[in-house]
Amino acid sequence: MSKFNSIFATKEFLEKVFEASEDGTAIVDTLGNILAVNPAFANTYGYSKEELENMHISQLAYEEDLGEGFLEKHSLQLNEKGGIKLEEVINLKKDRSKIFVEISYTLLKDENGDYFCGLVIARDISERKRLEKDLRESEDKYRNLFENANEGVIIADRNNRIITLNKRAEEILGYSREEIIGKPTTNLMPVRYQKTEESAMQRTFTTGQTGTYGKTFEIEMVRKDGNEIPVEATFSVLKRGDDFTFTLIIRDISERKQLEARLIQSERLNALGEMASGVAHDFNNLLATILGRVQLIKLKFGSYQGQERRTSTKYLVEGLSIIEKATTAGAEVVRRVQEFTNVAADTQNLHEIHINDLIKDVIEYMKLHWKGKADARGETVDIVSHLAPTLPPVAGNPSELSEVMTNIMKNSLEAMPDGGTLSLDTSLDDGLVVLSISDTGQGIPKEVRGRIFDPFFTTKGPQRMGLGMSVSYGIIKRHHGDITVQSEEGKGTSVIIKLPVAHHTREKKQATALPRKEKKARVLVIDDEEGIRKLLCELLETVGHDVTVASDGEEGLKLFQDGPFDLVFTDLGMPGISGWEVAQEVKRLNSLTPIILITGWGIQVDDEKKNMHGIDYVISKPFNIDQVTSLVQEELLKTSRDKQATG
Repeated sequence: MSKFNSIFATKEFLEKVFEASEDGTAIVDTLGNILAVNPAFANTYGYSKEELENMHISQLAYEEDLGEGFLEKHSLQLNEKGGIKLEEVINLKKDRSKIFVEISYTLLKDENGDYFCGLVIARDISERKRLEKDLRESEDKYRNLFENANEGVIIADRNNRIITLNKRAEEILGYSREEIIGKPTTNLMPVRYQKTEESAMQRTFTTGQTGTYGKTFEIEMVRKDGNEIPVEATFSVLKRGDDFTFTLIIRDISERKQLEARLIQSERLNALGEMASGVAHDFNNLLATILGRVQLIKLKFGSYQGQERRTSTKYLVEGLSIIEKATTAGAEVVRRVQEFTNVAADTQNLHEIHINDLIKDVIEYMKLHWKGKADARGETVDIVSHLAPTLPPVAGNPSELSEVMTNIMKNSLEAMPDGGTLSLDTSLDDGLVVLSISDTGQGIPKEVRGRIFDPFFTTKGPQRMGLGMSVSYGIIKRHHGDITVQSEEGKGTSVIIKLPVAHHTREKKQATALPRKEKKARVLVIDDEEGIRKLLCELLETVGHDVTVASDGEEGLKLFQDGPFDLVFTDLGMPGISGWEVAQEVKRLNSLTPIILITGWGIQVDDEKKNMHGIDYVISKPFNIDQVTSLVQEELLKTSRDKQATG
């Protein structure tokens, strides 16, 4: 140990340590005159060693720091304690530029215990001070951005409690910082979201992952006053080691939602106006035909006498046929409007359909429909098909899909007034059956291409309603398919339909032939419309049934209790007791009595709803006479079989 002490005490060793130190080091006398400096000290201040060794230590200080009593104060502390440390002072380099330094000043004693010199160590901390300044400025900048952002910002800790929020979040939610900091974020969520929110936070805490990270979505949040407001929110997670913070950025979209609602309402009103105009146009024509024909028949029959009256039967039948056609056309207009508005969505009669077979049937129909017109105009129209040989079936309603194809093919044929080629191609693409119907016609102008599926939009003049493509669009969408149009003016049009492959559907069953011999039945008819009551009564009595009528549900149920009745017809929409309630009560009284629901609303009732209310069959107004009489016989046979099975 003495050997090492003697080495450490040598002048050579101390000089080497002094020279090699990375901290600037100077030796001064008791008055502060610099006696020696190491290279690091000289580099720190930009002087040479020789220049510094002729200076006083105070010459390196910043003049403004050398205020009254500065040196005396620190000299006193130095003498009392034998050393001082100044953590942040400004010194001047040779070029008079400022630097920040940390200085330690230590007095050294001789063998007698007297101070004989001082050791000054100076460390340049200018870079650290610059970084600290930059950091403060950066923090101030982002704090300013945070506070003055147009979006609300909410930051929560790993326990889902709010750490802070900015001014905009306070404005959106109606809370002050003091009121909401430390509270769980679920306080800002409607009750229906709270459990989901807690689960999502826990999952993020456990796994470090979130399904909504970085995504923007729309939710409702609860203000301090209890009102819900729609917001657009972006959620993110910041992980620091094992800790998390959650950031929610929110934008109040109340005004946007109100504007959207007004725009939707405006669009609905525009569509309603167009629909009303189109329906009024067609119905006025139909009613004019019906009214005129009825008045003409009355006029002519009033003038007939004797033999003329007997021989006028042919004219009467012809007139009634015209009225029947006009009425049927009116029902078709209503059906098409209901198709467009999706009222008559029939999803209960989907079957496995081989689209190629359906196309062949439609082509044959269209050839018969179009050939006479084409020949009369001297046109040559070729209808060709390229059908994929091994195409799986689709789930659909064959009559509806046939109507779609017919509508599109009619449009295509009308787009080729000078003749051309109509092509139908099928293929399988990614689990979808694809049908393409293309023509070589005039094409669709760019300015109207986007309105093809709009209701009542047509380029064929006021004589056409313009419902074909909008109805087709509704049908394909109800079949969970897609329909698009590709067209270029002068180069033809292609309509592409994609339908999903059928899964777990049933093959279409052939209708069971009804026996010709009709069974007589006691029938109860309940309808608040006198005309419908009389019509059904006369119709059913004409084919041999006993009929009792009621003008509302209450009267009908009283009559049924006094029964018995083999069958009940009930209107759906009646004042007081509705058709649903009538059906349920009838089934409660006699579960075997068939109930036929009559509706003018064009609704389709699925099997679940029919069973729930005890409905056996639904018919829509206007109805066909054969449909009613056949249905009565079918239900009577079914009831007879059920009684035999339970007997």
